[in-house]
Amino acid sequence: MKVEYSYLKRQFNPDEPRAKAILADLRKELYECQFTLGPWVTRFEQAFAEACGVKHAIGVNSGMDALKALGIKAGDKVLTTPNTFIATAGAIVELGAIPTFVDVGDDYLLDLKAAAKLQKQMKATIPVDLTGNPVVLDSKVKLNGIIVRDSCQAAGARINGTPAAKTGNASAFSLHPLKNVNVWGDGGVIVTDDDALAKELRLLRNHGLQDWDTVVVLGHNSQLDAIQAIVAFHALKEMDELTDRRVANAARYDAGLEECPGVKLPPRNPKVRQVCHTCVIQVERCKELQAYLEKKGLETEVHYPMPLRLQPGLKYLGYKKGDFPKTEAQTARILTLLIHQYLKNDEIDYVIESLHGFYRQRN
Repeated sequence: MKVEYSYLKRQFNPDEPRAKAILADLRKELYECQFTLGPWVTRFEQAFAEACGVKHAIGVNSGMDALKALGIKAGDKVLTTPNTFIATAGAIVELGAIPTFVDVGDDYLLDLKAAAKLQKQMKATIPVDLTGNPVVLDSKVKLNGIIVRDSCQAAGARINGTPAAKTGNASAFSLHPLKNVNVWGDGGVIVTDDDALAKELRLLRNHGLQDWDTVVVLGHNSQLDAIQAIVAFHALKEMDELTDRRVANAARYDAGLEECPGVKLPPRNPKVRQVCHTCVIQVERCKELQAYLEKKGLETEVHYPMPLRLQPGLKYLGYKKGDFPKTEAQTARILTLLIHQYLKNDEIDYVIESLHGFYRQRN
């Protein structure tokens, strides 16, 4: 059985109703030609804000544009985790600020107690909702500065029934093709309940233009274009349904792999609705297992194989081996299984049986 990691050909099959509806709206847009911002961007922003339970959603090129609007500047220290995608740290560096890392817990998320110890030195903290699992900000652990959630993998995540995006000064989302709300290219959204921040973000994304002739702040070109907004609007309508399927797939993995030797499942917090953007487990003999699964037709990934402290572009920060023991131990063992919404139960069962088979042969 061959099971591919990417599901995009199935999601956007041009013969299916979903793609036909998108193409019909794109055709209408050709008659309007309002490609830059315009009604479709506004329509998507309003729908996304409603889905997140917040007042404002601002479509942008990159969700991490929130940092500039919140006043992060050169020399400021911004705390985050070293097991995230490079874009998290890249957004900090782009402003001349200094990425500062803190270790994670067994759930791959920010260690809040370790983060609290460094707060006096920090201008901001970026909790990363890795794998679509939202960081629960404990009221007993005080994070003093600006909080921008990196929710790029977590559209639709909830904490105690409340959208996770409501916590913090702002939450940043990615619309990358492999996200549960996705586009035919790239883009992002920032959500917030802060009226002043929303106003600043709308200025910054469009060169700081108050109108065509007046620049009130130095901004940049970071607009979500109308074509991508059309695609995202249609994807958003299916977000909850598709996420429910991913959650069900994760539960099937948990049940099937709970007793599998050589496999450690991530803890599940009953207080949260995890989006299950990825299904990251820890395994023994990871590279050997990945090769074995590939021979059986099963594609897997590793998110992420190298902690940011080891990336050549960040060596100047001066971190060394052993600074983040939990992250480093996990990096050697993590494996990302197929989790997407188009998997069938027999495909998931094939993955489960293949893992059991690998460890039976080697124990």
